[in-house]
Amino acid sequence: MPNGDIIADSYEIMEYLDTVYPDLPLMPEDKTLAGLAQLIHSYGSEGLTKPAMYFRWNTTIENRVSKRAEFGRTIRSPEIVKEFSDSMRGFLPILGITLDHATDVVIEESTDKLYDVLNAHFQGVSIHPGRCTLHWRITA
Repeated sequence: MPNGDIIADSYEIMEYLDTVYPDLPLMPEDKTLAGLAQLIHSYGSEGLTKPAMYFRWNTTIENRVSKRAEFGRTIRSPEIVKEFSDSMRGFLPILGITLDHATDVVIEESTDKLYDVLNAHFQGVSIHPGRCTLHWRITA
């Protein structure tokens, strides 16, 4: 922001931009749809933490190496990248993510179902070119 403040959360960024550019709203003006957008955001922020941590830190060795390389692009010290990666993996048991194959199946199947639902939904949403907003359409 111009005053040097940083807004890291995507929803808070959208709220801020809606106040600065009210003629180009990012959020639905309809209060019900705005509430639904908040609910979807909350689910993404809170409900998808476990799958996000799982896919980043508990899947194949190739995936973990890839994530280390990605973090290594911004963190130049391989030792710090390894320490960070190891510490992130250390949080997995707290989230209920274990080396149990049943956990893998549940997380992967539920994530696939979510993607299927979201893909089906967004096929029915039109995006207006040249604007930073979605045109929300409710279908019966």
